[in-house]
Parts: sequence; structure tokens; C-alpha cells
Amino acid sequence: RHGERTLVVRNDMGGFLDTLAATVRQALSTDPDYLVQLMVVRRMIETEVLGVLTAEGGAMNEEVEHALNAMRVARDTGDFSGFVDADAAFHLALVHSAGNEILSVFYDNLYGLITEVISVTSRVPTKSLEEAYAEHADIYARIDNRDEAGAKALMRAQIDNSAAYLRVAIEKANKDKTNG
Repeated sequence: RHGERTLVVRNDMGGFLDTLAATVRQALSTDPDYLVQLMVVRRMIETEVLGVLTAEGGAMNEEVEHALNAMRVARDTGDFSGFVDADAAFHLALVHSAGNEILSVFYDNLYGLITEVISVTSRVPTKSLEEAYAEHADIYARIDNRDEAGAKALMRAQIDNSAAYLRVAIEKANKDKTNG
């Protein structure tokens, strides 16, 4: 605008968010506490998405059911790696189902980091694939039944448990680093 300072803006939101994700990844490599903060952001996003999906007119897209089915198959075949991938895809599909393009682009750029966290945290607990699948199936059913409070409570608990597992993994890695 005439008479004002020049301001350069990007018109490529995806490129900007790629840069943001790279910055976050760098921060994660130097301070593991950022991983725990990422879990907090993830919980905020995913629980609010459930509000959108359980509201009148909200709906899950077919990616959600596909991911849940992939988790079931991985559970039945004991495919841990496949289960982790399907678990991450389930959460991504929920976010995509909200129909908010900005949120989807933002979450897509954090998805790689979130997948890594899911992979790390899945190795810590003693929870079976059967129990993990049941949690996701219950979240799915509550969304389908428009039980916002129930779905949000389950999602919060699931992500909070993952954050606790993440802390255990970080502590173990720190101990290994100082002992090794």
C-alpha cells in the first residue's frame, strides 16, 4: 500500500508449511521436549476435529474406514509396522474429514513427525494390537454415533497415553546416551 512499509508475503501456503515442518524437525533433533509439545498440538487439533465430525452435517470420509480396516488386518496378521502406518493414516483421515483445507495442509506437514512419534510410542507400551485396534474402533463408533464428548475423551486419553509413552522413550534414549 502506498506510503506503508513493503511487506513480502508468500502465496504458497504449502511451501511455507514445509519450511515450518523443517524448522520443527530441526528443533526436535536438538530438544526432545518439542516432541511432547507436538503431542499437545496434536491433541488440540484432533479433539477439535472430532467436534466438527460429530456435529450435525459432519461426516468421516472413506479414508477413515479404510485406515481402520487396515488396522484390523494388521492386527489379525500381527503386522506391527503396518498397524503403525494405518494408525497414523486413521488420525490423518479424521483431520481431512473435517473439510478445512488450511488445517489439512497444516496437519499434512506435521504428519511425518506425527508418524515418527506414533512409531516411537507404539514400541514402549505393553498394549496389544488388539487393544490398540479396539481403542480406534471405539473412537470411530462414537464419532459415527455423534457422541462428541465420548469421542473427545477417548482421543484425549489415547494421545495422553502416547505422550506418556513418548516421555518414557525419551528418558530411555537419554539414559542410553549418557551410559553409552
